[in-house]
Amino acid sequence: MLWMIGEYGRYDTIRDAPHILESMIDGYSNEPSVAVRKELLTSAMKLFFKRPPEMQASLGRLFEAAVADPRIDVRDHASFYYRLLQQDVNEAARVVQCSPSMSSEARVALNSVAKEDLFAEFNSLSIVFNKPALKFIDVHSESEGDSDSDEEEVKAQPAPTQASAMDAFEVTNVIVEQTPTVSTPTDSSVSGGFTDPFGMDFASMTLTESAPPAAPRFGLRERPTCDAKTFQDIWKTAQVPPEGKFNLSLSAPAKVRELEPLVKANNFATMANGSTNGIHKFYFYGIDHSENLFFLEVLVQLSSGQMQVTAKSQAQSLIGEFVEHFKSVISPLL
Repeated sequence: MLWMIGEYGRYDTIRDAPHILESMIDGYSNEPSVAVRKELLTSAMKLFFKRPPEMQASLGRLFEAAVADPRIDVRDHASFYYRLLQQDVNEAARVVQCSPSMSSEARVALNSVAKEDLFAEFNSLSIVFNKPALKFIDVHSESEGDSDSDEEEVKAQPAPTQASAMDAFEVTNVIVEQTPTVSTPTDSSVSGGFTDPFGMDFASMTLTESAPPAAPRFGLRERPTCDAKTFQDIWKTAQVPPEGKFNLSLSAPAKVRELEPLVKANNFATMANGSTNGIHKFYFYGIDHSENLFFLEVLVQLSSGQMQVTAKSQAQSLIGEFVEHFKSVISPLL
């Protein structure tokens, strides 16, 4: 199921894909299976490249949990993906998208092998190649009295090359040993400098218990709730500071259809919305981690994509940060 979501989770195919993964990411600590945790990382990465605005916050939370996972293979998996993103996002997309499920040919070959044969060779490379040893090892005819020729044949065999299957496992072990911490390179010569795409401070986070906490950032908590009366009462009484009223413009009028799914994926909730006289009105709200309520009125001209935005809150001093957070969230549509 996770593979299907990552592979086919486009907006026109599996519309709720980010929300499905989000529920699994939120329950990450309750998932006992290492295989499921690793597949969740891969699926979240694939979906991030298809729908970055909706997956940005969720993938950030998943990285934060996975790089602190007590199981080293999961931790190494997460560190590898994160470092790929640090170096080159486009190359990371190419690498991750090249990890499909088992091919149909491999499935046919695997199904044609008797279970007894696989179990008999379970602790061998037969499991890696999905075929019995007779299909990938050359068997030479032997004679009892030809021990000298056998010895010469063994000596004539070339040394294992880097392309051998066991070398692949050795390379993996090296990666595991080199990833006790996650750090962000500061050298601006690497891909023009790396900007954390997840809004999280991984640079200060290590995998030890003595790691310093990440610097606090403005953000909205998940699944906010607010009744209509509270919304109306605060909206009527709260003043609009200068930074709470501003105009934006969608890159295309049709982008208005993507506005609500995008903000919902970033912990905003919709109180009401509807169209009248060529204007679509949205009323959004969010709650920060200090339980402060924030409200938005967004008026979009359907013909031009021009937006008039008004922000209100009882926490007047935080309106500026809230507005900048909203602009950042919808920046892909502008």
